[in-house]
Amino acid sequence: MSRNKRSLLMALVWLAAVAAIGFLGNRAGHVMARAGYFRDVAQGPQTAAATRGTDGSGKPQRQRTQAVPARVGAVDAAMEKLRLVSRNYGDVLLDWETQGAISGILEDLSRQELAELFARLETEDDTGGMNDVAKMVGVRWAASDPDAAIHAALAKSKTRGEYFALSIFRDWAADHPREALAWLDTAELDARLQARKDDMRGGIVMGLVERDFTLAKEELAKLGEKSAREVMQSWGVNYVVDAAMREKLIEFAKSTGRPADFAALNDGLVRVWPENDPLGLMNHLQDLQDYLESDAVPAASRPETDAAAVGIAIQREYHVAALEWWMGRYSQSAETPKPLREAMNNWSRQKPEVAVQWLAAQPESPQRDALSGAAVSGFIGKNNFPKAAEIIDGISDPAMRQAGIERLEILWKEADPAAAKAWKDMRGDAD
Repeated sequence: MSRNKRSLLMALVWLAAVAAIGFLGNRAGHVMARAGYFRDVAQGPQTAAATRGTDGSGKPQRQRTQAVPARVGAVDAAMEKLRLVSRNYGDVLLDWETQGAISGILEDLSRQELAELFARLETEDDTGGMNDVAKMVGVRWAASDPDAAIHAALAKSKTRGEYFALSIFRDWAADHPREALAWLDTAELDARLQARKDDMRGGIVMGLVERDFTLAKEELAKLGEKSAREVMQSWGVNYVVDAAMREKLIEFAKSTGRPADFAALNDGLVRVWPENDPLGLMNHLQDLQDYLESDAVPAASRPETDAAAVGIAIQREYHVAALEWWMGRYSQSAETPKPLREAMNNWSRQKPEVAVQWLAAQPESPQRDALSGAAVSGFIGKNNFPKAAEIIDGISDPAMRQAGIERLEILWKEADPAAAKAWKDMRGDAD
């Protein structure tokens, strides 16, 4: 590829990165998003609609778990069968045969029997696997009485109650997202779950995009900024290779009126776009250009947004075009937003020679000094004191340079007194 073409590609990749804010994702999230959060498929928790049969006339019968009272000996028999399954079968969460066997045991139990069985099962048990069995019982119970099941899970363990309740909620919600979302809207949650309510809703929305896109959009609007960003970024990661869904999500993100939604989606897309599809990436970036150059991102939030974008570009090794663009905008600013400070810190740790060369090639400016300070922190963090000294010596602001020298001397002296003294002697009266 010619130099001009490479420059064009880097510049185009950089343009998309301008819209990027978010967190790292991975392809495994795609599997969980499509299947539901840690869904026990074979166990198949049932809602009122799912548990209704007919009386032969086609008329639905009342839900069995609500109508049938606890039977004498039913819970004892179920408990013994569960113990045998836990001892003789494989891992409860990984073995489908085990899940099927447990599902068969729970299938005919009423709500009252499930509650009693759940109360008798420990969250941890020496039979090995009873914790997972208790969760499956809780999920089955939650299908008919989520309030009772989830609050009972919270009370079941002082140390693991919150985790246990959230696990039951996620598995129930994986099969019954509408019911779970409606429950979240009306339930009086324990304080521990109330603090996680946004995460609970976000987990459902994340896996809902293919099953009910309209509902997913409605519920996304209810999420706080952090959870909404995580969902959008996850969708970008999960659907980067699904062209139809990708375009659908892009159009939706543009329509929400919140720049952060579009930024987070593109963060996911740019981070994981397949390297073997450069043409697709270039087309995507060209389509984004008009949006990125519009007023979609408010002026007040530009520096933070731009800094995050530059940081992502550095991680993807498109630092030349990205940092050139950044310096063109912010060279006279003495402030570097946190996302770029963190990126420079990591870059100096991972690519010290590249970072030093780039900084050395920059003309003097307040922003170069600010970026140098961020790089110095990375060098010191890796005990790369000679590189830190090289960067400090290139800082043009006298006060900032002197502060860097004094800090480096203290830390270097603790790690290697002889090398620190040699550096000080070489500087002569510079200090």
